[in-house]
Amino acid sequence: MKGQSPTQRLGARIVCAALAAGCLSADARAGESDLEDQPIPDSTREIPTPMRRVFTRPETKQPLFSWVSNKMRDLPAFFSDGELQLKLRTYYMFQNLVGEKKSEAWAGGGSLYLRSGYLADLFAVEVEGFTSQPAIAPSNRDGTLLLAPGQKGYSALGVANARLKHWHTEIVGWRQYMDLPYVNRRDNRMTPQSFEGVTLLRDVEEIPFAFVGGYLWRIKLRNGNSFESFPEVLVPGLHVEDGIDAERGMALAGILWQRSEDLTAGALSEYVPDLFNTVYSELAWDNDLVPVVDGKFELQFTWQSSVGRELASSFHTWNAGFRISASGKGGVARLAFVATGKAASILNPWGSSPSYVNLMQRTFNLANEKALLASLSYDFAGIGLENVAGILNFAAGWDGRLLDGPARNKQEVNLTLDYRITEGWLENFWLRLRGSWLHEEGFAEDGLDFRVILNYDLPVL
Repeated sequence: MKGQSPTQRLGARIVCAALAAGCLSADARAGESDLEDQPIPDSTREIPTPMRRVFTRPETKQPLFSWVSNKMRDLPAFFSDGELQLKLRTYYMFQNLVGEKKSEAWAGGGSLYLRSGYLADLFAVEVEGFTSQPAIAPSNRDGTLLLAPGQKGYSALGVANARLKHWHTEIVGWRQYMDLPYVNRRDNRMTPQSFEGVTLLRDVEEIPFAFVGGYLWRIKLRNGNSFESFPEVLVPGLHVEDGIDAERGMALAGILWQRSEDLTAGALSEYVPDLFNTVYSELAWDNDLVPVVDGKFELQFTWQSSVGRELASSFHTWNAGFRISASGKGGVARLAFVATGKAASILNPWGSSPSYVNLMQRTFNLANEKALLASLSYDFAGIGLENVAGILNFAAGWDGRLLDGPARNKQEVNLTLDYRITEGWLENFWLRLRGSWLHEEGFAEDGLDFRVILNYDLPVL
C-alpha cells in the first residue's frame, strides 16, 4: 500500500476484509436464503421471491393457553390482541472448511418475543430478547458463529420498537428485523440479525403496489450483543482512521408490483454514503404447466457500485440469474443459472445474498463466476412418512476469481432433512439436519459442514 493516500489504504482494508469474509469464507457471511428460516417447499407457490419476502408477515400461532387468551378478550386490543412466544433453539455445528481450521460448537438458547395489539388500531410495540449459551464449545474450535468470539455465550435485546399503522401502511422505529435482499436477519445460526432505524412499509392491499423505505444506522450481527455501524461490520474495530468517520447509515427504497398472484416484479436500492450502492430487481411468473404440475419462472439482476468518496475502493459489478421451477405431488425441481461481472465480486456483508445459487459454504458470486444449480425437494407424506421433507442441492461454479487470484472451479452438494410437527402440543417442533460437501480447486482437502438444529416455539399467548 506504499504511496497510497489514507483513503485508498482504508478502501483496500475494507475490500480485503469484505471479500475475505464474504467470499472466501462464504459460510461466515452467507446463507441459503430459501432455507434459513423457512420449511422445505412442496410446491413452487411456496417459494417466495426475495422481494415478496419483504412484505410477507409471519403467521400468528395458536396459543397453548387459550383459556388465558379467552379471559383477556374483554381487555383493550392493546392487551387482548397481544402475542407472547418463547422460542427455544439448540444448534450443533461442525465445520472443516477449505483453507480454514476446524470449528465446532453446540449451543442452546433462543428468544422471548412480545408484541402488543394495536391501541386504537394505530399504535403497537414489539420486543424480543435473545440468548445463546455454550453446551459443548472446544476452545480450539472457535468460528461457528453460534457463540460470541472465544466460544462465549451472549445475550442481547435485538428487537425493541414502536409501530404506527394506518391504511395498510406501517412505520417502525428503532430495533427491528429487515427481510430485504442483501440486508436481512440471516437466521441460520442461534440468533438472527436485527437493525436500528426507521422504516415504512405498505403491503399490497387495494392497490397493486407495495413499497418499503427508510434509513438504518446500525446492525446487530448474528452472534453479537451490541449494534455496530455498517462500515464497522466491514472492518471490525474501525471507528475513525485518518480522519474518516465510520458512522454511516443506509438509505433504502423499494417497490413491488403485483399484477396478480401469478405475476410480480420488484426493485430495491440500498445506499451507504461513501461506501457502495446495491440495486436489486426481479421478475417472477407462476404458471400451471399442465393440470397437475405448477411452474415458476424467475429473473433477477443486481448492480453494485462504489459511491461518494469510494472508501470501499472504486468498483462496479453485476450479478444476473434465472431460475425455473416445477412441482407436483409433493416434489419440487429447480434449475438455476447465475453469472457475475468480471470487474469485481458481489459484496453481501449485511445479510444473505438473494442469489438463486447460494449454498451453505459458497455464494458463487465471485468476479467473472458462472454457476449452475440443480435442486430437488420432496415431501415424504406422499409415501407415508408424515412431517418429513428433504431437499438436495448441487451447484457447480467456474471462472470465479477472488481479487487477483487464480480462477477456481468448485462443486458443492447440500442435503437438508426436516421433521416438523404441525398439530397438537408439539405443533411447533422442528428438527433440521443439514450436511454440505465442497470441492474447490487449489485446496488439498474438501470442505465439510454438518449441522443439527432443533426449534420449538411455545406461543404462550
